[in-house]
Amino acid sequence: MNQAAESSPIPGAPADQALRISELSYRRLFEAAQDGILILDAETGRVNDVNPFLIKLLGFSTMKWLAKPSAN
Repeated sequence: MNQAAESSPIPGAPADQALRISELSYRRLFEAAQDGILILDAETGRVNDVNPFLIKLLGFSTMKWLAKPSAN
């Protein structure tokens, strides 16, 4: 068995394939969540991503969220 397959979180899948699957699963959860979610940069406090539910709830576009300065 090769090293990438052994370190993969999905048994039998190469690490790069497992990463793509994991990222797709995360993205689907993020997009479909019925809760507002912001992804913030811990160091700067800037918004890196916002899910559709929060955009609809508060009425800001994605670009407005991403352009918001830090609350610090």
